Amino acid sequence: MDQSTTGTADLLVDKDSVYNLVATFIILLGGDKSFANNLCGLFIEYLNKGCTYQDIHSEILTSFYYKKDFRWALFNNPKKDEYNKNLLTHGTRYYHKELKVISAPPTINRDVDSGVITSRVENYFLEPVASYTIQEFANYFYKNVPIDLQAWPMKKTLGMLKYKINQYGIDKLLFMTDIVAEEYKSNGSKFSIARWDDYSYIADETITNIKYTFSDDEPYYTLKQRRLFDGNT
Repeated sequence: MDQSTTGTADLLVDKDSVYNLVATFIILLGGDKSFANNLCGLFIEYLNKGCTYQDIHSEILTSFYYKKDFRWALFNNPKKDEYNKNLLTHGTRYYHKELKVISAPPTINRDVDSGVITSRVENYFLEPVASYTIQEFANYFYKNVPIDLQAWPMKKTLGMLKYKINQYGIDKLLFMTDIVAEEYKSNGSKFSIARWDDYSYIADETITNIKYTFSDDEPYYTLKQRRLFDGNT
């Protein structure tokens, strides 16, 4: 919470970073810089127990809209089913784009009447997502992989993905999924688990290249977090 540039919260998104959770809480429910820093650590603790961004974000909005106290006890011992609990461990470095939140690109607008062109540039940031679940991965998988839905209904797919995550880890498996999708685009190959396993070494090479090829100032792979308060607050 103490790097980079001052930013704002998007109050309605269903996937974002810990920063956005803290910013949303402070904007809607109040708190100073010291409280925000403590809140960041507390939310990370909840997320590492299996809570998700959606769980905490929903409770913040509920507290605000219904003028109720935030129910901290909900997150001390979360009861989550295995497919909707957070897979990520904060402090671990993840490299796949699905596990990152990045600032929006510049937008350019042209006034039809005057011809005046204006642009809006958001301060650059790159942050890890607060949480990621097997269900979210299943949605990504269905969206990107050519799969027979009759052969692979959701319940069966969730079980298969859980097994594969235990085998490879979520970060590597996301890269392996992208390779399957690219092969389909190239030659129309359909999904097979055996072929999917063959891509393990390619995913390892991709992650290694990301770790060691790009310099520290390479923007896409270097985390840069927003600041909730500026240096004078």
